[in-house]
Amino acid sequence: MPARFETATSRHSLPHPDPQAALKTSEMSRLAPLALAPFLAHVAAANPTPAMLARTAFAPLPALGWFSRTSISFPDAAPDSTIVSLESHAPPPFKRISAPLSFFAAYLALRPPQSQLDLYLAQQVPPPSFLPDLPPPPFLATDRIAHTSLWIGLSPTISPLHEDPDHNILYQLAGRKVVRMLDPARGKEVLAQVRGTATGSRLRGDEMMSAEPGGERDRLEQAVWGAHEGVEAMLQEGESLLIPRGWWHAVRGVGEGEARQVTASVNWWFR
Repeated sequence: MPARFETATSRHSLPHPDPQAALKTSEMSRLAPLALAPFLAHVAAANPTPAMLARTAFAPLPALGWFSRTSISFPDAAPDSTIVSLESHAPPPFKRISAPLSFFAAYLALRPPQSQLDLYLAQQVPPPSFLPDLPPPPFLATDRIAHTSLWIGLSPTISPLHEDPDHNILYQLAGRKVVRMLDPARGKEVLAQVRGTATGSRLRGDEMMSAEPGGERDRLEQAVWGAHEGVEAMLQEGESLLIPRGWWHAVRGVGEGEARQVTASVNWWFR
């Protein structure tokens, strides 16, 4: 039987944005979800730009069913023996731990205050039992996929500014995430301002992830979210986002304090 864990509180019902709303504030634009045909035009372009895909563009992934209003149910018959890698952001300092899937699912159901315990299953290769519920989008040929990752935690989850070596399709499974993207040239400028160099942007390195006040993560967050520039996407359940290779991006799970909620995504890097 799948592992099932009851949540302490029901998830908040969040309004879906107007699909026609493409907002522009100062030099920052917000993406609106596209139908499949114009989205695929972005994917096929020689120099693609970020684009959102509407949740109705293809059949929902079965993994959406893992997360209901009252429970979390992972498709794993032996959650005590399935070990996952977790980032521990609280209590400090930042560290990486390994734990049974059952422990992580119980954490998600309990939803402790962020200051007491803050765990994130980040860039995790899906366990084999998860794969039937995580098929790639029908427009993405399997021979183009370089890597698949799961991202599951309690908001506000954070991925600081970085770039990827391959194109990326990010699909939202639960909760909401906001993604701020900068074009390749501007992203390098911002990183250089923070680090003094535009090199060494490896995702989720210890320096990048440490929450020490005034540390690298703190300075990257201020540089990205304190400015009104670039392209922003607010992803809701069932929506997808194309992040082209070389585009710098930072990601946040939406909701904190009493509004803290499960936020989950799967992504496919492809060539």
